[in-house]
Amino acid sequence: MMRSLYSGISGLKSHQTAMDVVGNNISNVNTTGFKSSRVTFADTLNQTLSSASAPAGNIGGINAKQIGLGSGVAAIDTIFTDGSVKSTGLNTDMCLSGNGLFVVHSESSANEMYYTRNGNFKFDASGNFVTSDGYKVQGWVADASGNITVDPSKTSDITIPAGKVMEATKTEKAVYNSNLNSGEATIAGITMMDDNGSKIVVSQNNVDTLSCGSKYNDNTRSKINNVNLEFKEGCTIVSAKGKYAMTQNYALDGDLTISCSNGDKITVPKTSPNSYKMGAAVSLLPVQEITAGSKNVTLSDTATYTNDSNSPYIVNLANGDVLTVTAPPGATFTKGAVMPTLTVTGIAGKEITLTDAGGTNVYKLTNNSGNSYAVGNTISENVISISIDSTDTMSNAKGTVKSADGTVDNFTMRSGTIKPASGITVSSMELTDNLDSVITVSNANVREYKVGDKYEGSIDSMALTMSDGSSTSEVSGSYTMGYSKPLSTLITVYDTLGNEHNITIYLTKTSVDSIKGNEWTASINLDGSGTATIKEKDGSISTVSMPDLKIRFSPTGECTTGVGTTELTLRNGAQADQKVNVDFSNVTQFAGSNTAYGSTDGNAYGTLKSISINTTGTIIGTYTNGINRAEAQVAIAQFNNAAGLTKIGNSMYTASNNSGTANINTVSALGCSITPSSLEMSNVDMATELTDMIVTQRGYQSNSKIITVSDELLETLINMKR
Repeated sequence: MMRSLYSGISGLKSHQTAMDVVGNNISNVNTTGFKSSRVTFADTLNQTLSSASAPAGNIGGINAKQIGLGSGVAAIDTIFTDGSVKSTGLNTDMCLSGNGLFVVHSESSANEMYYTRNGNFKFDASGNFVTSDGYKVQGWVADASGNITVDPSKTSDITIPAGKVMEATKTEKAVYNSNLNSGEATIAGITMMDDNGSKIVVSQNNVDTLSCGSKYNDNTRSKINNVNLEFKEGCTIVSAKGKYAMTQNYALDGDLTISCSNGDKITVPKTSPNSYKMGAAVSLLPVQEITAGSKNVTLSDTATYTNDSNSPYIVNLANGDVLTVTAPPGATFTKGAVMPTLTVTGIAGKEITLTDAGGTNVYKLTNNSGNSYAVGNTISENVISISIDSTDTMSNAKGTVKSADGTVDNFTMRSGTIKPASGITVSSMELTDNLDSVITVSNANVREYKVGDKYEGSIDSMALTMSDGSSTSEVSGSYTMGYSKPLSTLITVYDTLGNEHNITIYLTKTSVDSIKGNEWTASINLDGSGTATIKEKDGSISTVSMPDLKIRFSPTGECTTGVGTTELTLRNGAQADQKVNVDFSNVTQFAGSNTAYGSTDGNAYGTLKSISINTTGTIIGTYTNGINRAEAQVAIAQFNNAAGLTKIGNSMYTASNNSGTANINTVSALGCSITPSSLEMSNVDMATELTDMIVTQRGYQSNSKIITVSDELLETLINMKR
């Protein structure tokens, strides 16, 4: 009976302990990083009344007879599951998830390390990264270049002083990444407009780099080797030798020869005031005189019409009659003069036959006047006009003209109207240079040009026709036939004083080759000089030089060659000559967008402006120069048996004999993660704790009942003596 009393007492003690643990859990339900505990019970010693016996013969086996002596606490375990994440917005807070703890240290505790899940950290007055109790957070601090060396065997206090300075570092390397479009269209045609208003159609043979705003006057490239002219009168000169200017008038140097559709010719003196229109009928020519026995007809301007076709003539008389004269004429007829005397030899109505004095030449007269004629009568009237009786026309003409330098050129004419005495006026001038580029000179440009001269003009704009059929107009930039339009990229280079220099590097597709692969060219200046200048903020001029760099891609899109060096010559007090290695080896060339960009090392001077912590536990410093640099790496400790750690209060632990040795490393290396600007909440589950409280209460009540009942039994026993 006494055994039951002591069993009840042991049960009371065990449940009291369980209640203590539940109470502690509930009291820390809002404690940052708190890990709840649990109690497990086990029975204590048992009194054996009889031992077990094995079956023997006809008797079966017998179990042992044992009476338990109560219960005891078998274990109080710490449950290291993750708590929920609570966002705080404070940049120094960290919520650690996974099997790990933060490592902290106190100067007063010699070399002993402490561990915590409470990521409520801050910086103190000395820049130390500390807990709310002043314990210094451990980790690895970056060097002056932002490089962190992680040595698990050796951690240090994380100290980041306010106002920390980042010294200026010169740029030594520029690395290009991403992609160049393998299908980038190339330039198939260039038409330029210059400041003279002239149009220049660039030949496919011209592989010079042409720039808007530059002069089109290179001696070897823009020397004129051919001049073609058109005149407003309809004349043309192909390959003129003389000097001419737009809209200027030039005198004819000799007679004008006109060919007619019937084979007849007209020779017009250069002094003729008459107008001659190609396509006009020869019957409209103003004949002055036809000469007896001659093919040559004199026109009113003394021009000579050679009547090889023997076209007849129409002579209009003062009385209204019309005389038809066959060619060559038997007599001479002159406009404004009295005709030769002719005798009537026959009359048929209005048609009258006439002969001259010799009787050998016959003429036909149409009696429009109504005069009464009789055979034997003579006719002698004034000649009002003479014309050639033909439906043929003037088809073309040729002549010579004297240019501004006295050179005589031949011209031809198939349309238009010309007045020889007035000369001819240039209406169109087309120049061809040494590379067969065609320059159409504008009316506004009245400079004189001839073969061998140098055409001068400043390029105002360009119209580009691309290989894919698209077109574009440009008013700036430099372009080359057969190349792509240059892609402009920018790299920022810092000198030894931290001054910033923005350098433009152009990337141009310059070759398409399915065997060797496409080629691009990286250049500082598109004129091929390999040199450019930069006007700095202080007014100084810096020179940048880099020989054009060929970037070759394989047919499968990988870069095979593409490393060069650019050199800066500075005049601002920094190191005068600075070399920067430019590397394109990481660039690919596949169909798609042009996304290639360059990034550089080096930086300007700056001071620490703010800090942040990323998911790997790296503390990042943001400086006034815009640079983000790693400042430190927070250390994490991992134990084989985290539940075996010893709690020392203030949410901290120390290692114990059963926790194992701390494995200190980075968050990533240990498989943990950090949520920045957050804290880990307690992992206490209130529903579980309240349930455990009820169970513990009932257990405690039951054990107390054991003692009460045992006492009543003893009292009954004692009362038996009475």
